[in-house]
Amino acid sequence: PAWAQPGGVKVRAGGEEATVIADQLQQVGGATDLLIAIGNVEIIRGQARLLADRVELNRDTGQAVAQGKVVFYDGPDRLVGERIDYNLKTGTGVVYKGSAVSAPFYHLSAERMDRVGDSVYEMRRGVFTTCEGDDPPWSFRFGSGTADLEDIVYGRDASFWVKGIPVLPWVPFFAAALRRERQSGFLFPEFGQSSRKGVFTRVPYFWAIDDSQDLTVSLDAYSRRGVGLEGDYRYVMSREQRGELAVFGANEFLRDDPRLEENRGWASFRHDWQVTPRLSFKVNANVTSDDLIFRDYGNRLADRANQRAETNMFVTQNWEAWSLVGNVKWYQDLTTARPIELQRAPEIKLVGIRQPVPGVPGLLYEATASFVNFIRDVGPDGVRTDFHPRLLYPVPVAGLFTVTPFVGGRLTYYDERVVDQRITRVGALTVEESVHDPRVRRQVEWGVEAESRVSRVYTSDGGGGVAAYQHVIEPRVRIIQIRGVEQKDFPQYDPGASTATGIDPGYERRV
Repeated sequence: PAWAQPGGVKVRAGGEEATVIADQLQQVGGATDLLIAIGNVEIIRGQARLLADRVELNRDTGQAVAQGKVVFYDGPDRLVGERIDYNLKTGTGVVYKGSAVSAPFYHLSAERMDRVGDSVYEMRRGVFTTCEGDDPPWSFRFGSGTADLEDIVYGRDASFWVKGIPVLPWVPFFAAALRRERQSGFLFPEFGQSSRKGVFTRVPYFWAIDDSQDLTVSLDAYSRRGVGLEGDYRYVMSREQRGELAVFGANEFLRDDPRLEENRGWASFRHDWQVTPRLSFKVNANVTSDDLIFRDYGNRLADRANQRAETNMFVTQNWEAWSLVGNVKWYQDLTTARPIELQRAPEIKLVGIRQPVPGVPGLLYEATASFVNFIRDVGPDGVRTDFHPRLLYPVPVAGLFTVTPFVGGRLTYYDERVVDQRITRVGALTVEESVHDPRVRRQVEWGVEAESRVSRVYTSDGGGGVAAYQHVIEPRVRIIQIRGVEQKDFPQYDPGASTATGIDPGYERRV
């Protein structure tokens, strides 16, 4: 007889019950004999689920044979095969010509996968990869092995394939971590060839120190250079503090010319600390052994094209209308052999945005003050102190635009005076010659600024979580007149700035 029950049929499966649901259920023999389920079959046993078009179940032994669009969910993992034999009482079974997907991105397949425990499979003629598709870009193949979908997969008599080519025809042992959380272990190796380094390989090892820090160490080998060692340490001290330290070193004992053999390397350090909601401290440091280290050993195109190794350290304190920034900037120009870099150690800047003048309705003021100590090997260096206040009176016109007349002054102290220019013998670079001569540049300025604002909001259908877009156009015109004394022969520390007028384009843009 054939019958269907909305709640399915309960089958004793070891220490628990299994539920069988299908479009048709046929019982052959007695109540403990064969049960045939046909059409949208689903068998549920604890965390395991078996889906198929047809299942034959021996209710006495618990042995089930599933065929036709067979899918087995082993907890969060999904297995697909041509046929699955599964014993409801023991939890063991066999997946024939099966493939498994283990979160987040691991793919396993084999001619035969024997389930010997929860999420544990013995595999015959298996394939492991993190790529999708029938022809993955890379894969490991092994004759036999074991896969614990919650922990690790390892196999014997393995080979490494790129597309359909066995790059490494035989490896005695292979292992890869499958845990969803961070786990220590070797990462996927890298292979390649370049005109500078020759044939090279990179073998990284990942060490999950604890929940808030980890370390990746890579051993590199170059047939035309030598060996290298790379380390990348990452840490999170709190919600407000985190950072990263990366170092690389190479010993070039395989150079064709022994005179070129040397030790080279680079290091970088980054740390972010939000001390208080208004006070922050940030470091981004980069140093190199020579100008060509990135070109020779950079892994990415952006690294190989790097033109400078720059170090910046910031301390920033913000208030409602004022901000104080302390900065140390030190960089290495990788495009020239002459040390013409202009270091700023330190640079301190106080900026006040436009704000009302107390007791005078409509009148605004803004101000900036700065101190910089410039350091340079070739060219003028020294100290510069600057104070630049302004008074402004905005006047709205018919609600269409605003006209703002302003007046201000500026005092700038320099301790160097430019007396000549020369061309360096190395690199043919034009540099200034200066002498120690402290002076103060004094300026007054006045002018008018006219600006407007036109905007329109466009609503959307909510795609990408965006309900509306705003398009804003802000045209602005400024006319400024500057008069002053002691206007000439000052070092030009800011690229693009005019030493004759004292206009600093960078400052104007910030305002």
